[in-house]
This record gives sequence, C-alpha cells and structure tokens, in this order.
Amino acid sequence: MKNLFQYITPVAAVLALSACGGSSDSGPTHNSQLPLMGSNSGSSGKQYAVEKPDSDARISAGYNHAVGVSTDGNVYAWGRNDSGQLGNNSKVNSDMPVQVLGVSNMKAVRTGYAHSLALNENGVVYAWGANNVGQLGLGRVTGPQGRPIQVPGITDVTSLAAGHSHSVALVRNGTVWGWGSLPTSSSAIPVQIPGLSNVKSVVAGGSHALALLKDGTVWAWGANSKGQLGATNFTGSAQPVYGLSNVKAIAAGLTHSLALTMSGEVYALGGNEYYQLGRQGTSYSLPTLVQGLTKVKSISAGAYNSVAVLENGSVYSWGNNLYGQYGNASYYSTYVPTAMLGAGGNVAAVSSGAGFTTILLADGSVYGTGLNAFGQLGNRTNLNAVLPMQTVGVNGRGYLNLGVTPK
Repeated sequence: MKNLFQYITPVAAVLALSACGGSSDSGPTHNSQLPLMGSNSGSSGKQYAVEKPDSDARISAGYNHAVGVSTDGNVYAWGRNDSGQLGNNSKVNSDMPVQVLGVSNMKAVRTGYAHSLALNENGVVYAWGANNVGQLGLGRVTGPQGRPIQVPGITDVTSLAAGHSHSVALVRNGTVWGWGSLPTSSSAIPVQIPGLSNVKSVVAGGSHALALLKDGTVWAWGANSKGQLGATNFTGSAQPVYGLSNVKAIAAGLTHSLALTMSGEVYALGGNEYYQLGRQGTSYSLPTLVQGLTKVKSISAGAYNSVAVLENGSVYSWGNNLYGQYGNASYYSTYVPTAMLGAGGNVAAVSSGAGFTTILLADGSVYGTGLNAFGQLGNRTNLNAVLPMQTVGVNGRGYLNLGVTPK
C-alpha cells in the first residue's frame, strides 16, 4: 500500500512553528477512472443551472466512515457500516470503497455520525444510514436505512451539512432548513430555520450548526456548552445568534467552530480539550486567531482537531493527533499548526472526521491518515496510519479516483 509521501515531493515536516497492508488484485492503477453507473434514478425531472461542484463538497469524513463523489456523479463510501451509512444495502463494514446504490448525477456529499447525505444536480437530497432521531428527514423515526432514499418536502437545494444526529440544507432562495435532533430542537421532517436569509453556505457540528451569509456574517444555533456559537454566554439557542463577520468560509467540529476570514486568516472558538482552537486553555466563546497561518484557502473541523489548506495546496493541522490524523509521521498533538508530510501543492480538499483525515488531490486520487479501526482509510487494512495512505478502488482493484478537480 503506497502512501502520499511516496507519490509527491515531500515538504519539510514542521512539528512546531514556535518552539497497511493489502494489494490490488489487478495491480495499482493510480489514475484509473471508475465506470459510469447509469441513469439518474429518483430525479425530480426539473433542471436547474447548478454551480460547478465545490472541491470541498466532493469528500466527507464522518465519525467512522467516509464518502466521496466522482466528477461523473457516482458516489463511493468506506468504513463503518453498522447503520447502513455506506449505502450499499448491508451492515458490513468495508475497508475499501463500495459504490452507493441507486444514486447518480450527484455533486456533493456529507457525513454525520452514522448517516450520509448526497445532493444531485437537480437540487434533490438523498439520505441513508441511521434514522433513530429523524436525521434522514423521512417524516418518521425508523431503524437504519441501508440505501439512499429521497428526502421529501425539500427541493432546489444547493448545499448540505450533516452533524452528529442532524442535517441541514441550503435552498437556492437563501433559506436554511434542518431536520434530526439538536439539544434545542427536533424534527423528523425538514423545517425552516427561523431568521435566516441570503445564506451562502452551511455547516453542522456535533450538536450545533452555522450559516454564513452573503454579507460575511456568521449565525449559529444549537448547543453552546463550550461557547461554539460565538455568543456571549454558554447557553444553547434554537434561534440563530450572531457570532462573526468578515468571513468567507466556516467549519464545525464536535464542540468547536472555525471561520476563515476574507484576508485568509483562521479564527476558532468553542471547546479546546485538545487545543483544536490553536491555543492553550479550555473553552472560548470569543473568536481566537490561530497563530502562524496565512493565505488559507479552506478549512475543516474534525471531532477534536482542525485542518487548513493553504493557497499553495499544503495542509496544516492542530489539535488532537492521537491516531496520526495530522499525517506527519507522529502522534504528537499540539496547538501549533503542523504541516502534513508530502502534501505540498497538490491538495484540492481535506475533510477531517473523528480521529482520521481524508484528502482529495487535484488529480482525483484519495488518501487517508489516522484512525482505521473500521476501515475508514479505505486501504484494505484496519491499521492506523501516521502518513496518508492511498485509498484503493472498488473491490480493491487499483486506486480510487474521483476525477480531476474542476478549475
């Protein structure tokens, strides 16, 4: 099994800025394309002029599983599957990608604790996996759903988010809808989040959610025990509360939130048990600047760690590194942003889950580093990795390729 360090010119390891086995049956095919699945089943039939797929929406790391969408619109999943979150009509974990059944022409995917979401080019949402609190939005609480089902009552969706046991959708008219369970609200069907309009993007954390408006302000709702909403207190809210301004991207972890400013800097707030805010201390309800980062292109928040992709394509992590999710050949956790080995200039998107990180390169190849107990690295082993290991293809043949990231 090859790692990212072997494929890419390595960058220097930065441990502090201040102070797997398995092989392909047919042999590795590094850039092999995956076959088309067929017709667009379940489409509403209504066509929309959709935006070009965002690279950050093409991969998603959940708590113990990962999902990716290819440029041809097919969806693949790997890792834990006890609630059917891989969407292949089984409950068997998979240490290699399986094709999600019955969906095509997809453009975005999102993962929660044990459920998954996908959005097709017509603005239709599909969901599968756990539904014990209505997180699939089907209008009822049921057992696990092992294959995708269209979420009723919501159309013209442009982007998605999935938290621990809740889901959020942004509609083209700028309104936000949610379903599932938060400490402050619960619904088994999509309901409109009050007080939000002109929204640009949404993210979901463990028990909270954030919305970024087109004017650069951030509003948050849900749990606030660690100050993750950015309010002046630690009280949860079902009504979105104002937290930040001058922001162009957001991310949410288990109990913390991240914001990327227009100037390319990262601010963090909320829980800080593993220094995921980029500083020492406990919890902070006021945004704190993450030191040592400039020219940041995108951000991702794992359960207890944070990740930033710079404009030059390099990747930096801070917070929990107990399982090697930094991808820097160590288990050393720090509040100082630390460079991933071998990722310079080639990373299109990163998604951080619970103890592992999934990486999409510009050429469409996928890598994973960190916790691998359920096969969530997709490399045909259950061994943790401290360097990014390449995700194999379906049935272990070749390597997974999701297609070149659109410019």
